[in-house]
Amino acid sequence: MNERRKRVVRFFLFLLVPIALVAFGPVIVQLAATGYARSHDCVLHEAFSNPCFVDGADRGELLYSLYLFGWLSQITIQIGIVATAFWALLFLIYFVSARGKD
Repeated sequence: MNERRKRVVRFFLFLLVPIALVAFGPVIVQLAATGYARSHDCVLHEAFSNPCFVDGADRGELLYSLYLFGWLSQITIQIGIVATAFWALLFLIYFVSARGKD
């Protein structure tokens, strides 16, 4: 594989990072909120906000909002699927067109 092709492959692989972050970002935020709540013995669920005092401040409303942010993944995962399909199509087009030039 020549140097130019290696750079293009790295670029295509680098593009997968923001696609994955957009697609799974809300799930990551929801898991982080759940982990923070569990580590501080707080109750966290989708029904309503519960008080969660950490270092003298109530973090319950913030954790509740972050936990509900996970519902956004219903949309972002779909966007990630479409973006990944578009990425794969561009990747395939590049390698089919570059194959004849080598």
